Amino acid sequence: MPREGLPTKEKLITAGEHLFAREGIDGAHTRDIVTRAGQANDSAIHYHFGSRQGLLSAILDKHVQEMEAERQLAVSRAGTRPRIATVVGAIVEPVADKLRTEDGRNFLRIIAQLAGVTRTGTAEAAPLRGTALAAQLATLETACRSRLPTAIADERIRSMITMLTASLADRAQRIESGRRLQLDHDAYVANLVDMLAAALRAPSTAGPQGLRR
Repeated sequence: MPREGLPTKEKLITAGEHLFAREGIDGAHTRDIVTRAGQANDSAIHYHFGSRQGLLSAILDKHVQEMEAERQLAVSRAGTRPRIATVVGAIVEPVADKLRTEDGRNFLRIIAQLAGVTRTGTAEAAPLRGTALAAQLATLETACRSRLPTAIADERIRSMITMLTASLADRAQRIESGRRLQLDHDAYVANLVDMLAAALRAPSTAGPQGLRR
């Protein structure tokens, strides 16, 4: 459907995706979002979402829910003790598919901003509670903690999410700018999964004296 034919709420989400991705979740001006959505009333965001944060939450929920069915299927097929690489692949592949659309690429640029300042990369994160992605992250936590001290395992998963979101955001920006990509989509995803899984599986050389109690 052309943007002109969308309901106001969807227009605001689309405008928010665009500007949060480019201007930043803190830098984008509410008035600019309203204007880009073709609305004259400055209170449109408050009316439809309650607040600017409500708009951001609606954007995150939209994309999380779009991936939910695929993730639920992956959870049902995973079994009780899946390999770390299998879980990582199941986490990465649906979100990497967001690279194929403009709104998906905007979403990837938004979550890269959130990964470093919230608990977005954990199963307890508010946008993820009760979702299949939360279940996947919990499975990954269990698998990593069976191999490593809990503090090391948790730190690695947080770092993995930061690496994942940063890589996806960078590729999204490259696609948007028309820059040449070294790898096609399938090769990029396979390589990303290999790197992240290898980082999680690597033995730890951190001694117990370095672990906070």
